[in-house]
Amino acid sequence: LKSYCRAHALSSIVFFAGFSKDVHAFMQGLDLLIMPSLREGLPLTLLEAMYLKVPVIASNVGGIKEVLTNDHDGVLVPPKDPKILAEKILELYRNPGKRSHIADNAYAKVSSSFLAGAMVEKYLRVYNEILD
Repeated sequence: LKSYCRAHALSSIVFFAGFSKDVHAFMQGLDLLIMPSLREGLPLTLLEAMYLKVPVIASNVGGIKEVLTNDHDGVLVPPKDPKILAEKILELYRNPGKRSHIADNAYAKVSSSFLAGAMVEKYLRVYNEILD
């Protein structure tokens, strides 16, 4: 990917971060988070991006497809399809209104479903139903 970006003069807009100690500060500066995974459990990076209102484009695999609703709070793409991935990246990059809409929906979802307080509340509801 790095070679491709250099060869196609994309180095000024594509950044390969590597390891970072201050992930939140770094992520807040992103226009998009791209997760072209082949397999995923529950990806915490995805949830962090959603919480920070960074729009996500991700492969429709594993836990990702359980978290994102396509074109509502993220964009799902088929795994191993670089053409569609590139099309979706360009589409969102060129459409700030859509990026903002997706980011707001993602934040609402992660705030209501995946923060510790919300999860504890859901667990307590299930326990109470079982005990009643």
